[in-house]
Amino acid sequence: MTINPPSVDMAGLITSAGLGTFAAQSGWSVVVGREIDEPDTLIVVMDTAGLVSNPKYSLDEAGIQVIVRGTDYRDTYNQAFRVKEALAGLPPQTIQNAKYISCICISEIPFLKWDDKQRCAFSINFLVRREPQLESSSARSHREEL
Repeated sequence: MTINPPSVDMAGLITSAGLGTFAAQSGWSVVVGREIDEPDTLIVVMDTAGLVSNPKYSLDEAGIQVIVRGTDYRDTYNQAFRVKEALAGLPPQTIQNAKYISCICISEIPFLKWDDKQRCAFSINFLVRREPQLESSSARSHREEL
């Protein structure tokens, strides 16, 4: 079974919402896993600690952190707010081999820092509940589907 990290799927939803483009050279660029130096306007989606996986049922509660970086404090905050609105309360849907049940925003939008290039950054944290779609030959078949 092939399954994406939750960060990859959430980054896809951010781009689908029109908030950025994967690995763009200008405008709002969306990347996964690490902050890059260019462009100045960047949305980084990373996997973070979530909750303990359910031992009986195929239910994972993954943590996602989104960092939004830009050159203007107010514009960057507003882009972070749009990301929050695009992901929080996400309706159930299947992406790749995972059924996403919910996406809960677990923080407001705190300011993180100004970097050495005078770019500001804000952070948003989410708890993503998903059910990996199990195959009959899966090594994880000891967990029951919901």
